[in-house]
Amino acid sequence: MPIKPKSKRRLYGSPAPPPRGAGYVREKSRPEYQTYRWHKASRLFREANPLCAECFRKGIITASKVTDHILPAPVCDDFWDADNWQALCESCHNKKAGKDKKTIMDIQKITNR
Repeated sequence: MPIKPKSKRRLYGSPAPPPRGAGYVREKSRPEYQTYRWHKASRLFREANPLCAECFRKGIITASKVTDHILPAPVCDDFWDADNWQALCESCHNKKAGKDKKTIMDIQKITNR
């Protein structure tokens, strides 16, 4: 029968190891994304648009998993404007979100000069 390894203990007075993920601060998403209203609107939008818009443009059939803002939420005037939404698969959403984040950061750098 295997023996459980002994737990590692710090010597008295030795510094504690840094917590996992130390130094990494994740940006918090907008509070609107955490509301029941958004979850319901997003689900209904994806039911009406079951295919990924980007993949469909390329001629690929992929199920949508995420409701995405065409213009990023910090840039658009109305968060709840469904004309600014598109249904995307996770892969397309992650690619677009990375580009959007870089664009927003570039705009912030220019305006903060």
